[in-house]
Amino acid sequence: MRHDLLLDLLEQMGASSQSRAVVKDYLRLPDRQQSSRGMSVEGSLSPLLAAVMLPPLDASMHRLLRLNGLFYVRYMDDFVIMAQKRHQLRRAIKCVHEVLESERNLKVGPFRMLVF
Repeated sequence: MRHDLLLDLLEQMGASSQSRAVVKDYLRLPDRQQSSRGMSVEGSLSPLLAAVMLPPLDASMHRLLRLNGLFYVRYMDDFVIMAQKRHQLRRAIKCVHEVLESERNLKVGPFRMLVF
C-alpha cells in the first residue's frame, strides 16, 4: 500500500489535518526501510484504512453479484466470495486483483479456494 495514495484519499474524504497526521505517524511505524509502503499488521487503524481503501472492491463485487449471483461479504480487510461455478469464482478473483492492484496499488495475498 502506498502511503501517499492513502493520505490523498483521506484528504479527499475531508479528514482533518490532525487525523491525517495520526494516520501518517501510524504508517511510519513498521517502515524501517523508509519505503513509504505497507503498514503494521493487525494494527488499531486497520478498520479505518480498509474503509478508505476498499469501497471500489465492494462496488465491483456487488456488480458481479447482480450479474452472476455471487455472495460477497467483507469485514475490515478480510472478505469471502462464494459462487456456484468455479469460473464465476475465478472471474471474481480476477476482478479483485484488477481493482486492488490497479486502482488502489495494493498487493493481494494468497487466496484460499474451497470447493464444495
